[in-house]
Amino acid sequence: MDALAAGIDVRVWGDLWERYIPERHIVAEYLPNDQLSALYRSAGVVLSDHHEDMGREGFVANRLFDAVASGARVVSDPVEGIDELFGGAVQVYESLDDLRRLTSPEGIREAFPQPPELLGIARRVIEEHSFQRRAATILADVLEVWKAGHE
Repeated sequence: MDALAAGIDVRVWGDLWERYIPERHIVAEYLPNDQLSALYRSAGVVLSDHHEDMGREGFVANRLFDAVASGARVVSDPVEGIDELFGGAVQVYESLDDLRRLTSPEGIREAFPQPPELLGIARRVIEEHSFQRRAATILADVLEVWKAGHE
């Protein structure tokens, strides 16, 4: 909603958006997962946000990981730890003016890493935050808690 309030011409994929935004911004209700990475990569900027409780509790939206792993630039609302996780590939906005600047051609050039660095960030995110890596971390944490309760 902030993007529209800032006058940014967004393109949206997903269902139920017609309740919230003008239909001219909705491209399709569905995009196959095998096309998602290319779409993220081809976007000037991918927009992402978080439910209030996610931001408050420090849970970073999956879209940030998916988009950055695809080589995309992302603009997001603030969540603690974003900068450390994504090394500049995700920029945070605090106001509509910030959002306008970060999505402008000048803002993209000035705020985001250049393509070779974006590629390095994408590779690191793929290596450190793949589904398999996250599942292994969760399993290790669960086993540690279980073990502590059974000693």
